[in-house]
Amino acid sequence: LYYRLNVVRVTLPPLRARHEDIPALVNHFMRRFNRRFHRDVRGIAPEALAMLDTYDFPGNVRELE
Repeated sequence: LYYRLNVVRVTLPPLRARHEDIPALVNHFMRRFNRRFHRDVRGIAPEALAMLDTYDFPGNVRELE
């Protein structure tokens, strides 16, 4: 199976190089959190989003999650 899937190479830059993706990822993880824990978190403070934008994310997307 690996050899069949290995025909196309997908290169994805690290999250620290894609800061424009952070708001969409935050919304995705927030929706997942809401479903999993039966919560109704509706958003994130602009200040918190600004702090996330300055973070380097050494653990990539898993660090954000």
